[in-house]
Amino acid sequence: MKADGIAYTSFQVNDLEAEYQRLLALGVVFTQAPMLAGNVKIAVLEDGCGNLIQLMQPLS
Repeated sequence: MKADGIAYTSFQVNDLEAEYQRLLALGVVFTQAPMLAGNVKIAVLEDGCGNLIQLMQPLS
């Protein structure tokens, strides 16, 4: 899945930009910065074990 850029799991957050900045400051590596994807905003990070994790914020 990682070779295809597919996230292993996804977590919903209330403020994606704030979480992105907080995690960047902690040294988390993102493979995808926050971006719009339809009616959600997403970002993808590496979990340190080789898995991709997606953070998602609904824009409703």
